[in-house]
Amino acid sequence: MSYPKLSLIFMLYAIAGAVKLSTDRCGSGYGKCDSGYCCSKYNWCGTSSDHCGSGCQSSYGKCGTSSSTSTSTSTSTSTSGKIQYVGFRFSEGGVKDNYGSIPKGEQWVSYVNKFKNKIYSSAQGVVIVIVSTYHSSGKISFGFKAPSGYSATDHISYGSSDLYEDILTKFDSEGIKVWLQVEPGNNDLVTLAKIVFAKYKKHKCV
Repeated sequence: MSYPKLSLIFMLYAIAGAVKLSTDRCGSGYGKCDSGYCCSKYNWCGTSSDHCGSGCQSSYGKCGTSSSTSTSTSTSTSTSGKIQYVGFRFSEGGVKDNYGSIPKGEQWVSYVNKFKNKIYSSAQGVVIVIVSTYHSSGKISFGFKAPSGYSATDHISYGSSDLYEDILTKFDSEGIKVWLQVEPGNNDLVTLAKIVFAKYKKHKCV
């Protein structure tokens, strides 16, 4: 299965069980994984077949799957119920570098489903959406118009259109959960959170 060419950070959340994953990066520019972890071709540490199989970087971790099973616990070797969330994180800048524009909501849904079908189809689909961009001197810009009651400041500016409304609406209808992230710059995080929720709290996916 091929994945779309996106500037995405692949994300998996797993509870203790047969599939052990790490959020550590690896490879050129990052370094080696912790002992016992494989470095995937996408520069992430972990112990799944995607990390240790084809494309595994042996210079930065172990490679090859192990046939041994743990005897220290009675945990089942089945992945059923172990992986809770599957999805990715994206920012306006990273996506535009590859596409020139931000894909429509239905395209994002198809990407989430591709990850789920590859990893664990019963997991909850999730996306982290970065709704602000950091600029120089601590300034940020939001990818949406200022919500009612808010206006631009010396360190906060707003877009002329909304980059995320249609995407979040599609996520609402498809049951995909969203975490909204900001790049704060020299701004108060509580204030930024209030701005974001004033804009998007109506969406059940958030």
